[in-house]
Amino acid sequence: MAARGGDGHPWNAVQRSQRRHLMVQDGIALLSLFGITVALAILTYFFFSSFRVHRQILEARWYERGQKAAAAGHAADAVEDFRSALALSSGNRAYELSLAQALAAAGRTDEAYAYYSLLRESKPGDGLLNLCLARLAAQKNNSAEAIAYYRAALNGDWLAEGVSRRREARLELAAYLLKQHMPAQAQAELLTAEGNALEDPAVMNKIAALLDQAGFQSDALTAYQRTLQRVPVNSGEALQALLGTDRIAESMGNYTMAARALERYLNHVRSVAHPPESSSVAEAALGRLQRLQALALSPNLPPHQRAQRLAHDAAVAHARFATCSTQQLALMLTAPGAATLTSLAPEWKKFVHPSIARLTASQPMQDELASLIDQTEIWTNKLCGAPTGENALLLQLATVPYRTE
Repeated sequence: MAARGGDGHPWNAVQRSQRRHLMVQDGIALLSLFGITVALAILTYFFFSSFRVHRQILEARWYERGQKAAAAGHAADAVEDFRSALALSSGNRAYELSLAQALAAAGRTDEAYAYYSLLRESKPGDGLLNLCLARLAAQKNNSAEAIAYYRAALNGDWLAEGVSRRREARLELAAYLLKQHMPAQAQAELLTAEGNALEDPAVMNKIAALLDQAGFQSDALTAYQRTLQRVPVNSGEALQALLGTDRIAESMGNYTMAARALERYLNHVRSVAHPPESSSVAEAALGRLQRLQALALSPNLPPHQRAQRLAHDAAVAHARFATCSTQQLALMLTAPGAATLTSLAPEWKKFVHPSIARLTASQPMQDELASLIDQTEIWTNKLCGAPTGENALLLQLATVPYRTE
């Protein structure tokens, strides 16, 4: 059927040609528009892709600058760099953590605390976030929050580092508890940490030192002994444990154990080409411990030998008593406690020249003389200044009595 116009009459050849021409023009126009659209889409994609790559390069560059600034100790600069990196990023968690750490390092405690708290809202069980919040709470002197966050860190998620990081957090908590004058709670944490650190001598030594600081010398001594059971005697950890054992054993009056520890320490350092400077100090300390043992009235001594030692100690103490009494008389006995010193004079008259035979035969007499020696050294120290030589050793025995293992 022939095409017709609007009036119903058939189109002639010219009209049909014009119609085809218009259709071709419209098709070309549509194709052109489509091509332009495609071209614009491609250009937009490439521009956006280039912008995204450029933005990623910029954010990585800002983050790298922040890391370098933080490593160099320029925390304030690191804060601005990490903020710039985050402005180009869409919530990169590594950037957020770095910014929080930089804020804390810059001393902007309140900002850091708020930022860490915001991060924790999405991951309340994150061990690192809780540990950082605990440290910041401690800086803000909020002990209750600090302890709560430390415990949350202990129970938190540390991924593959769980065992070691929890142990570090527990030791940090114990040290904080000690600062808060909570030694019993610190002891509980340290003993728990000790059970998980038996194969790590460096950590065991740290635990022992903290237990000693907390006032639990027996536990500290046990920790040092466990270290010594697991490491070669010439290792740094063993030497540290031996010095710790010496210090604690002496503070407990176990002078024999202290001397043995120093002997083991010196047996090693004497064998090396360049002994540490501490070796001369250890040599002197060992000599003093050996003299202490020679003066100590060990209950294990045979009665006659104990009586002989007691007579020697009495002679040393009486000489100190006589000198101090003369000084106090010159001062007209005005010093507080001088009357107490004077009251010891009648007691010394009974033991000026003690009979070894009588001392050997009488345990009560031995105990009375031993008590008199202790009182003399304590009061002469208060009234006439610090003693020297064997008097200093007798004073130590009076204040930290000799004990057997």
